[in-house]
Amino acid sequence: MKVLLIILFSFPFWNTFQETAMVNSMRESAYTAYQNKDYRKAIAEYEELINVHHSTDIRIYHNLGTAYFRTLQYKQAEKVFRKIISMNEVPYNSYCYNNLGIIYFRSGQYDKAQKHFKLALSLYPANEEARFNYEAT
Repeated sequence: MKVLLIILFSFPFWNTFQETAMVNSMRESAYTAYQNKDYRKAIAEYEELINVHHSTDIRIYHNLGTAYFRTLQYKQAEKVFRKIISMNEVPYNSYCYNNLGIIYFRSGQYDKAQKHFKLALSLYPANEEARFNYEAT
C-alpha cells in the first residue's frame, strides 16, 4: 500500500520534471540555432516556447525579436520588440527601441527612427549602438 501511495504522489512531480527537462532542452536548442544564425529554426523553437510552453523569459523574447529582425521580418520583429517594451526591463527596452529605430530608418521614417534612438539612449546611456545610430541620423 505504501508503494502505491508513493507512486501516486510522485506521478505529478515526474510529469513536471519531464516538462521542465523538455523545455530546457528546447531552450538550449533554440539558443544554439540562434548562435549558429539558423534564425528560422530559432524562430520556430522560440515561438513554441512562448506559445505552447508559456515562457515569459525576456531573453527568449529578445532573441525571437532579433531573429525576426535578422530575417528581415520587420512587422513580426516590431511586434515582439513592443511586447518586450511592455515588460519594462532595462536594458532590454533600450535595445528594443534601438532596433525599432533601425526598422523605421530602413523604411524611410527618419524622424521616427531618430526619436527611437534618442529614447534608447535616455533609458540606457551605455547603449553604444543606439548612440552611433542617433549621431548618424
